[in-house]
Amino acid sequence: MAVIKKDKRVLAPKYLDFVRTLTCSACGSPEVNPHHVIGHGFSGGALKPDDYLTIPLCNKHHTGDEGVHRGHKSWEFQFGSQLNFCVEALLLAYVQKVISKDVAIEYLGIIEDKVGTGCVDGVINDVLRQLGV
Repeated sequence: MAVIKKDKRVLAPKYLDFVRTLTCSACGSPEVNPHHVIGHGFSGGALKPDDYLTIPLCNKHHTGDEGVHRGHKSWEFQFGSQLNFCVEALLLAYVQKVISKDVAIEYLGIIEDKVGTGCVDGVINDVLRQLGV
């Protein structure tokens, strides 16, 4: 998968296309758009985080009445960590050969640096168990 750097941000259009095939992380709706993680030290100013730090969200849970853009901390309290959902999407993309092992390891490591060692391992094990891997 081609990785495009722009203004120090990694753009990955094929990965975003993959995220669009997933269901909403909050409710399971099939109608989704990629949401770039808010907070957690990944965004600031007008710069979004890399495209690999996205999760699938329906309009309601993205920008709607229950949307993450209305307050990411309260949204995470209700639905779960955006970073855990990123881990799930990255693992699914790797298992389905959408991204390389190197990309998966790089971004899982970036997430682990933000949340602390061990937190990502639990999510990885849960996802792999669900996938039967």
